[in-house]
Amino acid sequence: MSPLLAAVFALLLYLLVRLLHITTPASAPLIYAKDRSSQFVQSVLTLCPILQQPYFPPLLWGKSGHVQTVLYAKMGRVNVPVPNGIRHSILLADGATLTFDLHKPKVPHKKSYCLLICPGIGNNSESHYMRTLVDYAQKNGYIAVVLNHIGSHKTIPLTAARIFTYGGTEELHLVRKEVEKLLPESNIILVGCSMGGNIVVKYLGENREHQEGILAAVQNSVSALPKVKNSVFALPKVKNSVFALPKVKNSVFALPKVNNSVLALPKVKNSVFALPKVKNSVFALPKVNNSVLALPKVKNSVFALPKVKNSVFAISKVKNSVLALPKVKNSVFALPKVH
Repeated sequence: MSPLLAAVFALLLYLLVRLLHITTPASAPLIYAKDRSSQFVQSVLTLCPILQQPYFPPLLWGKSGHVQTVLYAKMGRVNVPVPNGIRHSILLADGATLTFDLHKPKVPHKKSYCLLICPGIGNNSESHYMRTLVDYAQKNGYIAVVLNHIGSHKTIPLTAARIFTYGGTEELHLVRKEVEKLLPESNIILVGCSMGGNIVVKYLGENREHQEGILAAVQNSVSALPKVKNSVFALPKVKNSVFALPKVKNSVFALPKVNNSVLALPKVKNSVFALPKVKNSVFALPKVNNSVLALPKVKNSVFALPKVKNSVFAISKVKNSVLALPKVKNSVFALPKVH
C-alpha cells in the first residue's frame, strides 16, 4: 500500500471515528436545575434513578445524533404499533370539530393515571411516533389521550374554514376539561412533544388555575433541520410537513387530492403561490422585464432604483424643489421648479 493511500485511509478512519463518537465514554445525563439541593429536585432524582445512571447507546451509530437523524429520516420506524382508541368529538362555537383519541391501558396499575398528549406540529394520533408512545404507555398501565390538531388528520374533514394554531391553547384546555369529565378519578399528566411542548408550557403559564388538577407535565421540544420529516421548515419533497410546497402528501396546506375539505382548492397552474419555475409571475423576481417588482436595471418600472428615468420614485439630486423629484421627465408627480 502506497503512503498516500495509507494516509487517505487513515484520514477517513479518523473522520469516521469522530463522526460516530466511538471514543466518547458513556455518561449520565446532564441535569440543570436552579437549586439541585431542593426537595423537589431530590424527590425527582429519587423517583427516577435512571437520570443518574450512565446511558449506553447502541454501538457504532448510537452515539451520533447526526447518524440517528439520517437513519430515522430515511428508514423511519420499523413495526409501528397500531393502538385502537375511542375517538371523541367536540363541536366548537365557530363550527370547527375538535377530536381526541382515548386509549385504555393494557395492564392494570395501582392508580389511574392519564397521559394527555399534545403532538407536534401537523401531527395527530396516527403519527408513527404518537402510536409508539401510546403503545408504550398502554403497556405500562397508563391511559393515553391524544389531541388531534384540527386539519392534521386525513380522515377527519374540516367543518370550519380554519385549522389548528400554535398561538392558542383553547383546544388543549377543552380536551383537558372533557377528559376530567370522562375520567374524574384519574390523575392527569400533560405531555407535549416538539411544538406541542410549547403549547403545554404556554397553557400552564397563562393562568395559575390551569395548573390545578395537573399531577405533572413533561415536554420535549426540538429544532428540526431541513429535509427532515415532520419539520416546521421542511423543504419541498418532504412528506407530512405543514408548510411543504406542492407535491407534498398529507400536508395541511397541500392542495392536490384534498377531498371533502372546506379549504380544498383545485389544481391551479400559474398560481400566486406556485413559486418554482413560474415565469411572468408577480413573485418571479430574477430576469423579469417590465415587472412591477423588477430589480435594478429595469427601465419604466414603478419601483425602479436611482438612475432610472421616467420613474415615479427616482430620488437622487433634488435641487430647489419642494416635492419635485430630480430629473424626472413626463412623470405623474413631477412638479415645476420652485424659485
